[in-house]
Parts: sequence; C-alpha cells; structure tokens
Amino acid sequence: MRAYYFDNLPGDQRFTHDCIPSQPVSLDTLTKLGLKFWTIPVDGYEPTLDAIVQEQGYSNHDTFDVSKEGLGAVSISVVLSERPGN
Repeated sequence: MRAYYFDNLPGDQRFTHDCIPSQPVSLDTLTKLGLKFWTIPVDGYEPTLDAIVQEQGYSNHDTFDVSKEGLGAVSISVVLSERPGN
C-alpha cells in the first residue's frame, strides 16, 4: 500500500497526482484517521477475508475479479481505452 498527499493540481484524475517531491502519509497518521488495512493472499484468500469480516463485525462485503476472465474481453477493452494516454 502507498499513501501520499494529493497535489491538488487540475488535470486527469486517473493520474497519480502525487506531490513533487512525494509527501508520503505515515502509518501512524493513517491509523489515527481510522484506516484499516490487511495483507490478504491472492490464492486461498477466502479464509483470511472471512476472518477479517467476522473480527470486524461486518455484515456484508463484496469482492471484484479485475481480470480478463472476470470482466470479459469487452470490459477489458473499455477499461484500457479509459486510461490516460490511450
């Protein structure tokens, strides 16, 4: 994970918009803001995700398959055509 302060400059919002030089946000700051994050394995993610859902008391959650197989060829071409510079 990488967190940084937004440069607040006009332009395409799909670009990074990291300040120059970069101004990373510390884990301490993110924790104080209430951000929670976990490292979840790609293969066999379900038990880890289920444990997090149970520990945090979440009532529901969504997963998204962002791949050619998950989105289909038409959706992938739309995503790629939406990228800056294409």
